[in-house]
Order: sequence, then structure tokens, then C-alpha cells
Amino acid sequence: MLIICFFLFFSPSFIKRSIQKKDKYNKVIMYIYIGFLTIILGLVFGLINTLNLVTVLDKINTMIKIPNGLLQWINDNANLIILVVMIFAILAILLFCLVKEVGKIKYKKIKAVIMLIGFISYFISAVLFISAAGIKVSYSIKDKTQYEVLTIDKKNMVILSTVNDKFLITEYTLKDGTIFFMTNNYMIIDNNNIFISYLNFSSSPTIVSE
Repeated sequence: MLIICFFLFFSPSFIKRSIQKKDKYNKVIMYIYIGFLTIILGLVFGLINTLNLVTVLDKINTMIKIPNGLLQWINDNANLIILVVMIFAILAILLFCLVKEVGKIKYKKIKAVIMLIGFISYFISAVLFISAAGIKVSYSIKDKTQYEVLTIDKKNMVILSTVNDKFLITEYTLKDGTIFFMTNNYMIIDNNNIFISYLNFSSSPTIVSE
């Protein structure tokens, strides 16, 4: 997936160079084609980076608790944030592809503004992509905080796995803000006629096996 994403980002530049190597080509048609391709790929890359942003925010929230007011603002302005991330992705791809054309602009101030916008777009897109990729690559089961839970005989139970269409469960407790999975005893139950809820713990659980 990382290779595919890198290919998406750099492909307009590669295609442009390939077209320019031909003896005869129409510049107008080439730029229209590159522009259309850049917008489509920018939207795709922007959607990927939107998911990357969620991954980064989740990671930050587990390390440094994000204030509820900021989380509410992000939730209320989700559409605007998605749009901004997509625009950054489109501009990053477009300006990387047209860096030579931008370099030929005679007016230094205009060139500087365009280069600054391109740098900001490229930097934000790259940081989101690389940081989220690093988080996902380094992710382990110990970092998991989202589980399906249920109650049996007034005991809080968590689903650890599925075995032959049955649930492997164990008891969990909450003490002083820490979640403990009591893995010294397991149960395997049928998955019929039980009420299951989805719970996101505030931190990864501590395993108690004795």
C-alpha cells in the first residue's frame, strides 16, 4: 500500500516526463491531461491522508489527552478539514509535477508565494502520510484499546478472539483507571442470543495471568 501511494503521488510527474520525451506532443492537451489526472489522484491521496489524520489524532490522544473542546471542534468542522486535506494533496502533487514551470516564472514574489504554498502542501501531506505509516507499521496487539464486551452473570467479559464461530472471552476489571484482563481463566461461548457492545478503553489493557 505504501508503494501504491508513492506511485500515485509521483505518477503525474513521471507521465509528464514520458510525454515530453516524444518528438511531437501538444502542450495544451498534455497540461489538461496532467491537471485532470492530478485532481483525481489528489482526491484519492487526500482521502487516504484524511484517514491518516484520524490515525495520528488517535495516537496523540492516547499519549496526550486532547481537550474535549478541540475534539468537538474537529468533529463539527470535519467536512472543512477533509476539504483542506484534499486541497493540500492536490496542490502538493500539482506543484511537484510543475516545479520546472514554476521556476521559470519571472516575477519573484509570485514565484515565492507559489513555492511557499507548494512547500506547505507538500510538507503537511508528507508528514501526515509518513507519521501515520509509522504508527501503523509499529502497531502491535499491545496497543489495542477497542474491544467488544458483554456481561455474563454480572461479570464484565471481553471478547479476545473467535474460535469455530464461538467467542473466546475472559473477565476484565477497572481499577484506578487501569483496565485489567484476567487471563488466568477463559471461556468459550456460543455467539447466539447475547448482547455485545463496542468499547474503546482509555488505555491499552494490562494482562493478569496469575
